[in-house]
Amino acid sequence: MTFVLKGSLEHFDTATNVWTPIKEGGFQVIQAGSGVMHSERIFEGSEVFQIWFDPDFSKSLKTCPSYKDYAKDDVEINNIANVKRLEYIGSQSKVQHQTNDINISREIFEKGTFCKDTDISYIYSIYVLSGDGTINNKSVLQDDFLIIDDSSSVNIDTHNKIDLFIVRSPKVFS
Repeated sequence: MTFVLKGSLEHFDTATNVWTPIKEGGFQVIQAGSGVMHSERIFEGSEVFQIWFDPDFSKSLKTCPSYKDYAKDDVEINNIANVKRLEYIGSQSKVQHQTNDINISREIFEKGTFCKDTDISYIYSIYVLSGDGTINNKSVLQDDFLIIDDSSSVNIDTHNKIDLFIVRSPKVFS
């Protein structure tokens, strides 16, 4: 998955044989399956975030490759108690994908202290896109990465605003 945080990019794939643009706020899902050729052109001044995951490679190799692009308007956005949450993959998402029980979101916390409930049967991979503060009493800055896998909650204390990319994945895939 490639997320366009700022600016734009174009991607080329063997499924369409054309350069396809993705604008700020949009993203693409590539499911490589039995094999693909793919290229990206990231335009000057752009920022992207990319995640690669495949919990069961032996099964995905037997599927046909697929591509799907999503625009900014395809992302479910919720604003609750000074937290803006953009859900890319999850119960409110329109995204079609082959990986079961994954949740991918971007959460922007305003200045303050927050407690987020977590499920100990999941791993929470957290990347700090911008801002600074503490997460479970550990100081974090832009570009820091941490994993929460043994706690029933995450405590977030922001100095100003903090923008987090959060991937929730099961400890055991079914």
